[in-house]
Amino acid sequence: MKKKHKLKIFTTLFVLMIFSGCSLRPIEEEPKPGQPLISPTPKEGTIEITLYFSDDKLMEVIPEERQVEKDYNLEKLIVEQLLNGPNDETLRPVWPRGLNPLTVETIGGITYVNFPRDINYKFESELKSSLAVESLVKSLTELPGINAVQILIEGKKQHFLYGNVNILEPLYRQVKVGFIYNSSLRNQKLQQRIEKGKELWRLDPLEVAKRDGRIAGFKLTDDFKLKFKADQNLNSMVSTAVVEAVHQEKAYEIRLYQPLGSGEEKIWVIDSVVAKFTEIAPLKENEQRITGHVMEFDKEKRIITMDREYKDVLDEAKKVGPKIFVLPDAVIHIQEIIGKSENGKIKLKEVDAKFDDINLGEKVSMVLTKDRKARALIIHAY
Repeated sequence: MKKKHKLKIFTTLFVLMIFSGCSLRPIEEEPKPGQPLISPTPKEGTIEITLYFSDDKLMEVIPEERQVEKDYNLEKLIVEQLLNGPNDETLRPVWPRGLNPLTVETIGGITYVNFPRDINYKFESELKSSLAVESLVKSLTELPGINAVQILIEGKKQHFLYGNVNILEPLYRQVKVGFIYNSSLRNQKLQQRIEKGKELWRLDPLEVAKRDGRIAGFKLTDDFKLKFKADQNLNSMVSTAVVEAVHQEKAYEIRLYQPLGSGEEKIWVIDSVVAKFTEIAPLKENEQRITGHVMEFDKEKRIITMDREYKDVLDEAKKVGPKIFVLPDAVIHIQEIIGKSENGKIKLKEVDAKFDDINLGEKVSMVLTKDRKARALIIHAY
């Protein structure tokens, strides 16, 4: 009986060992919050990425699309491709040759790019290091879910890259306003591509605003609308167009023209970007934000009586409202609905407004100075 019992135990253990063979493989764990999900094997096929390189005068960084083999660490692949330089003959590299990142990892929407300490000795000028940082941020924030880039040197944060290029904190994609440099040589090359049947989207000012608007910091996922288009006339020898772009709920104008003459077969390029709003300065010490609905307002005295929202002990202690004086030089914005996203979320745009644009019952947000006067006001007209 003992022998049979031992045999039964041995048989049971043997069977368990056979069927538990899969347990010898690593257990796949769910990623922790804020950590990227990384596959142990590369994905098959190719993917299109967007990289940014400089023009011939080191004035702007310009997008270049490229087909590459898929990789489980797409962020690292983008950095490596960026450091290899452009394929487009009209563009120039801004990163030093022979530079390789130690690690590239994305956590919580921020990509950490870790470089060796000799990085500062490889740049030729502060201008190039500034453009290099901009190209890195734009290339990586093209990926969905990546909002910013943190540059590390030997795993640590540093105040500056070569010169005075600040890299201490995560760097976010920014929209630049002002004139956009256009290389005459590049424009000629682009026109030649059109004549060969390539990049025909450059014949449409709206498409150019979408795609080349990335030079100024816009994204393809932003909202674009053609507002104006005119052929050359007596007052202008070139055709012009204006596209409204909304990025992160702020409205801009992208102004375009045809540098090589008017006509349906001539390219469009971006001339400048203009913000349709005035920047509201960040909160200072002893300032605060309040929100409420307009119950009364005196246009002559610039006084708004508000029904406050989110009143708390701190607000009551500061004795804010209900009557608020709006300073004569206060920055006033208005938010309007421009549509809905695919998931049903309301899409807004924000532009400059006037005190007279305020209506009874509307929701408003204010930034109050330390003496409880409004230096900024946002009208939520929806």
